[in-house]
Amino acid sequence: SAIGAALQHNTSLQHLDLDSNEITSCGASTVFTSIEKNTTLMSLNISSNSIHVLGTEFLCTCHLQKLKLSYDKLVWPPPSVSRQGNSAIYSFLDAVKVGSEPLLRSRVMFVGVGGAGKTTLKTALLLRSDSAHATLQQLRRSMVEAIDLRWSECDLKAWVDVDLAACPGFFQSCPSSQGMTGRTWLALSTRDVERIFGEPKTVTSAGVVAKMTAVLSFLLESFVEGPDATVDPSDIHIPYKVLLNIPHVWTEGIELDVRLEGCTLWDFPGQMELYPSHRLFLASETAVYVLVVNGRSGNLADCLTQLFRWLSLIRSGLLPGGCQVVARIVVTHTDSLFHDKCSALLRGVYDKASAAFGEHFDFGERCYATKYDTVRGGDVDELREELGRLRNVQPQQRPLPSSYRRICHDVVETARSNARWPVVPLNSIDFRGEDMAVHCLEDLGFLRRAGDSVILEPVTWLSTLLAAFLHPFHGLATLRQLPPPAGATASTLRDHHVQSVLVDPSTACQIVNMRTTIVDAEREEEVLPLLSHFDICF
Repeated sequence: SAIGAALQHNTSLQHLDLDSNEITSCGASTVFTSIEKNTTLMSLNISSNSIHVLGTEFLCTCHLQKLKLSYDKLVWPPPSVSRQGNSAIYSFLDAVKVGSEPLLRSRVMFVGVGGAGKTTLKTALLLRSDSAHATLQQLRRSMVEAIDLRWSECDLKAWVDVDLAACPGFFQSCPSSQGMTGRTWLALSTRDVERIFGEPKTVTSAGVVAKMTAVLSFLLESFVEGPDATVDPSDIHIPYKVLLNIPHVWTEGIELDVRLEGCTLWDFPGQMELYPSHRLFLASETAVYVLVVNGRSGNLADCLTQLFRWLSLIRSGLLPGGCQVVARIVVTHTDSLFHDKCSALLRGVYDKASAAFGEHFDFGERCYATKYDTVRGGDVDELREELGRLRNVQPQQRPLPSSYRRICHDVVETARSNARWPVVPLNSIDFRGEDMAVHCLEDLGFLRRAGDSVILEPVTWLSTLLAAFLHPFHGLATLRQLPPPAGATASTLRDHHVQSVLVDPSTACQIVNMRTTIVDAEREEEVLPLLSHFDICF
């Protein structure tokens, strides 16, 4: 403030060096405002300070002949704009001055390991709305379709062994299960389930049969016949109870839902193999992260391993100097834990996460837990209220030009009309004279550049494409590497290795379309060049 006051009244200063003075964004704003009334200043060095956000006051410096600023420290204007230098920043802030709208926390990102219960939690948050019945019906349809079209014997085996039996090798121990796919499993009757998975009669097989019968009853309303088909009267008062019978169906690609009080729900797949694609979409200051942890074991170390993996991944994509990322931790599968054990687990997870990541994340006041066999779903109702509150807490100093909003609308409409292959030439988009809009829209996730083209609304389509290519059961892993020739020399081994990982366009397209058509045949030659822009292949 002292520097600002001096600049307003100084009529002789021509060069000002404020390098490395620990000036904050607020202090810089005062300096910039003061410069507007100083007609003699020609150059300003304000680099190597703690300036992370520029407001429209920065426009007061446009008459300077020379200006040095640490652009790599800026988080707003968006980094892709700031990296272009002063002219790009001036253009963006000019557009803000004409008219702007604040960015809201409109994204809720569900992240966690595979099988933690992200999709189930997302569904639970929607069950208090007027569209609860439609939500469940849509969930049933999408799961039945995924199981029918995508589940091979490997998928079914993994689900039965891990989720139902909690016993590796159980599926293999059932002779009649061999060769069964998702489609044939969906066609089973109650007697078939008992015959195939219930012999020999053990505690494990009885549990598998009971759980599998409940899951099929949820998925297929015609599955249970006779008196067992009656509705449990308690289900009317416990809307979440039905969620106990949702099978773990892998999310492939990021799934979006927009039915929670104006928020867009992003459901990230949790398999490690898909992490290379997550880095393209994950880090965002304008999102609320719901970090879902599987607490079935009741083991604190296990929960922290799951949680810290995702927190580290998110933190790696954040820029220094940004605001704390808003996140809420939810521990799922706590139904079987005693109250004291569950409470201690939640406290331990919260305390350890706050100690290790509290500098970069705002975790709120506590962890949440799900108990779908209770009226309020454990803490589901409280979590819904918290997400609603957070949506109205605006990120600080993040005004987006109103003109950019109109361009965003055009991009969304163009994406819908090119849904099968939303990749278009960059020059085909009308940016309405806003040259910097393409950079900002990329940071906000409305498009993703790939050479001279852009992928429109890339979140679902591109993430689905990458997930199909990287899938551990059906992606590149299906390509069997041939053993090296006997007595091979070092040179021969090198040539063999290159050939063993070489994928031609036709094979790449076959991998992507192995279970459902994502890329049409006429686009076959474009798949690998597109993927190469994201370091998935070279």
